[in-house]
Amino acid sequence: MSPGNMVASFALLIALAAAPLVHGYPGKLGSCTRDISASATIMGQSVEASTAKTVQLTGQACGGTIVIGTAYSLTMGGAASNFVVDLSGTAAGTFATKQTLDTTEVCEKRTTTSSDTVTFTAAGTAIFRMTTATGYGTATTTETTCDYTVQAAESGGGSGSDTTAASGSGATEAEAASTTPSPSSDTTAGGTTGGTKEAATPTEVFVEMSVTVPLTIAEFTDAKKTSFRKGVANSAGTAIDKVEITEVKAADRRRRMLLETSISVDFRVKVTEAKATELKSSGALSEAKLNEKLKAEGLPAVTVTKAATTSKSAAQRLTGGGMLARTLLSLGVALLVHRAAALG
Repeated sequence: MSPGNMVASFALLIALAAAPLVHGYPGKLGSCTRDISASATIMGQSVEASTAKTVQLTGQACGGTIVIGTAYSLTMGGAASNFVVDLSGTAAGTFATKQTLDTTEVCEKRTTTSSDTVTFTAAGTAIFRMTTATGYGTATTTETTCDYTVQAAESGGGSGSDTTAASGSGATEAEAASTTPSPSSDTTAGGTTGGTKEAATPTEVFVEMSVTVPLTIAEFTDAKKTSFRKGVANSAGTAIDKVEITEVKAADRRRRMLLETSISVDFRVKVTEAKATELKSSGALSEAKLNEKLKAEGLPAVTVTKAATTSKSAAQRLTGGGMLARTLLSLGVALLVHRAAALG
């Protein structure tokens, strides 16, 4: 080996020895908020989405409803030796065994333990994603996140404590039963009669919006439509089945002058009247917030062309029309009775 080659080889060895080691370990992520979704950059490469990578709560189908206060375990598919399960959404929840990074930062909404459990303390939406890697190289993530609606547990009927107390004091089972109001009793919780009153169902409305998306109609595939609905649902803090795309069309001429290829997407979100007011006042469906959630689903930034407005649901419109029909029918009957009396 010539002296020149020897010097070059020695310099290469020194450079390799001084270079920092890079591993595909979850603890090396550096921050609890590090993006681990598809197209994010980890270990110098873009994260790839894979249908083989799945995560959900054990025994709970994605898209379902779960309750506050219950500890749920995880079921994962395709997890490699190194993985991270990430929890996002509006519901307040934490993992029992939290991920600790090399920086000593503790991630309450991430775990690297397959036997971990997660518990929620407040209602909202819960979104689970798993990203995994076999070592240094390309990381893969779940193609579709697993989403849930978190709500308070329904209160059950009587616990039976009153009957137990009566039996313990010497009363017979028949006597205990005779003192217990039957389900058909007219006595209400307030002690008045007239039948048990059911809680009024909250009125539902549609929050409608329009945006311009820098894609062609052909590029806006069913998969992208699902990602779009999911991004909107995450922004609104609701379930994906509450979001409906009502129309997709080519953007108008003025917008096509600004964007070579773009489409106009009309959509609506079905919520209660109170939730609709909250969404419009809080800015949850602002352009910035929408783009934040849509980016997480791998979609390009959109431009809001019609801000959030509220419209009545079909059920409300039918109810209003029914009331009008009944009113007109009553007037017609009254007129017929009046004419019959005049003729008599």
